[in-house]
Amino acid sequence: MSQARVVVVGGHGFFGRLVVDGLLASTRASIAVVSRRRHALDGWDAQRVEHVQADQHDPRALRRILAGAAVVVHAAGPYQGLAPSVLAAALEARVAYVDLADDRSFVRRAEQLVADRRGACPPVLLGMSYVPALCAWMVELARGELAALERIRCVASPGSRGSRGRATLESLLSSAGRAFDVPRRHGAERVHGWSRPVRCEYPAPFGARTAYLAIPVADFDLFPRWFGCADVEFRAGSDLPLLDRGLWIVAGAQRWIRVLPLVRCANAMARIVGLAGRIGSDAGAGMVELADARHVRRVAVVARTGGQRLPALPAAFATAALLEGRLRDAAGLVAANQVLTTEQFVHAMRTRGIAVWLDRGDGWREVSDARG
Repeated sequence: MSQARVVVVGGHGFFGRLVVDGLLASTRASIAVVSRRRHALDGWDAQRVEHVQADQHDPRALRRILAGAAVVVHAAGPYQGLAPSVLAAALEARVAYVDLADDRSFVRRAEQLVADRRGACPPVLLGMSYVPALCAWMVELARGELAALERIRCVASPGSRGSRGRATLESLLSSAGRAFDVPRRHGAERVHGWSRPVRCEYPAPFGARTAYLAIPVADFDLFPRWFGCADVEFRAGSDLPLLDRGLWIVAGAQRWIRVLPLVRCANAMARIVGLAGRIGSDAGAGMVELADARHVRRVAVVARTGGQRLPALPAAFATAALLEGRLRDAAGLVAANQVLTTEQFVHAMRTRGIAVWLDRGDGWREVSDARG
């Protein structure tokens, strides 16, 4: 690990910076941070981190940057509509690839690119973010207590303090009020982004949050394959009800009027979220609810501070696993639930001050190890 080199494309973005922080804390690798514009090193150790100015869609530049690298992490979202050019360069250079993609369409394009690849293929780890990776690890923690899974519900509840970047807001706004299909047991159901609010109960003191059907995530394709469950859902909501309700109203208008250029509002919304974040919290949490015909289990992760880390941690965990050789026999697409065991997941979260909780139907109890 001391001689390994990791390339982080988009490492100066909101989540990219968190990935770099995680890699510096958990590995000894040197890190090349790639972005389109010149940046300072954000306080990082100049002996381990270098800045490289390049565009993710420039294949010649990517070939030069990836020469000699052990892993490339693609953190330059939003992934909606994005071509998998970084993955293509990684496959050509035979460099292990990790990304934070949550978008269903991007993951489909990436999987097809790997499927079309001829010859040796490096490990490819898609969706190493809150969805699908972190949710998959939570599902693994509890699914052994159930028979055949019939339903998986994923919920993300980030704090609003520490404004999200434009890419995150573009991802959200791209689906607000837009129709997409959610997989159900008896076929797909047509829903609309940022609709159907429900109340979700987290462990105390995090408490209750309202969450909305949000975006068409990669879980819709991956979870039926990984867990044999045909009914999958994803919801999201912040700690500021007025902000969420405002987006719900705008999404409803978008659904019926269909002329509001919401994605173009990302910069303005980023400023609003930044101002709102001054009264919000930096706590963050996530939850999955899984059920068979008779029982329901819930698993939650709660960060009382620094909740913005949750979507970035899986990419750092996956990169560390690659560097340590824990995935040395992997080639091609690697399912998220193959990256960490439940023991490694619980340990990794607890050592970073993030509590893991399990509800077996008798209330929330904090998990001290993988047995709960």
